[in-house]
Amino acid sequence: MTKKKAQSRKTLPKKKPFKIVKKPNSSKKFREIKQNLETEPRNIETQKISESNKLPQINQNEKENILSYYTKSLNNTFYTYSSDILNNYLKQETNKDNLVQINDEILSKFGITKDLRKFAFKYLIEVLTSQNVNKKLYFKTTTVFDSFLINYSKNNEQTLCSQFFASKKDGIYSQSKLIIFILCCYFIINQAFCTKNFELKCIEKWDENHEITYDDLNKLIYTILTEVDCNLDNLCLYDFLNLFLFDLNNKLKNVTNENTFIDFFNQSVNMFSVKIIQDITLNDITPSAQSLGIIMFSYEYTKFTVKKNFQNDKINFVIENWIKNIKNILFNLKKQDIKRVIRWLNDYVNTH
Repeated sequence: MTKKKAQSRKTLPKKKPFKIVKKPNSSKKFREIKQNLETEPRNIETQKISESNKLPQINQNEKENILSYYTKSLNNTFYTYSSDILNNYLKQETNKDNLVQINDEILSKFGITKDLRKFAFKYLIEVLTSQNVNKKLYFKTTTVFDSFLINYSKNNEQTLCSQFFASKKDGIYSQSKLIIFILCCYFIINQAFCTKNFELKCIEKWDENHEITYDDLNKLIYTILTEVDCNLDNLCLYDFLNLFLFDLNNKLKNVTNENTFIDFFNQSVNMFSVKIIQDITLNDITPSAQSLGIIMFSYEYTKFTVKKNFQNDKINFVIENWIKNIKNILFNLKKQDIKRVIRWLNDYVNTH
């Protein structure tokens, strides 16, 4: 064993006893879990920089100049490469192997239902929202969640699948193991995209039912990575929405100062996108069609909610023409798919 490997082994975190925390429920559900998700920064020394080594203060004008420079740079980069990025996404989604489309049959092999899947996704978004985690990580985590179930069910016997979420104690479905699993999926995504520090001991602390040990968590992480073939960036709804909204928001800001409308519109798109992937009903529709359907519905929903008699011609012109242009670009688009997305969102609004 080399000296380097020996040193890394010594620094492996040891399993420590932890204070049992009541399982989150009702209004306290995600407040209690928040503490378990916070750990010390990876490099404590970076917080101990001496005053003499700190960067000099810059005045307001300098800040504005820097911000303006990076904004222009970002816009130039986007408009230079956005068409190539979009075409690449569209080519990817023509191959169904690039899409993660789960269904009832696969879920049933693991003894879970679409409602239990929705519960896990809702739990995850509440936890990540409490930590101000970028929505991208939420979408990528849910993609890993589904991708694992799809691949694992193909590569393993029914018996193994049916016991995957079973409790060690009685052999029946365990909600704790479902939550632990989706948090492990997030751990992997978080590590891959190098965001806020999140360690396995956070998940171990959460496990009040002692369903899984620290060694078990390591094995589970390895199993997830193996089954998804380390593919952590599958094409998903977020990829198209992120591209579309960047373009559309820039166009809107150039023609109006109606920030109330723009902010509410973006909030609606984010909310509906989170809700739509929690349901498997539209999983057979391509991410590009889902994205456009969400934007179209959010536009009408925002007009109705912000101002029932909304008459801002500039905003109407920009969004309506943008939608027409995007429809012409999306060569995979099926009109029926757009109608299904809008119908689903309309039903959701009417029932919530």
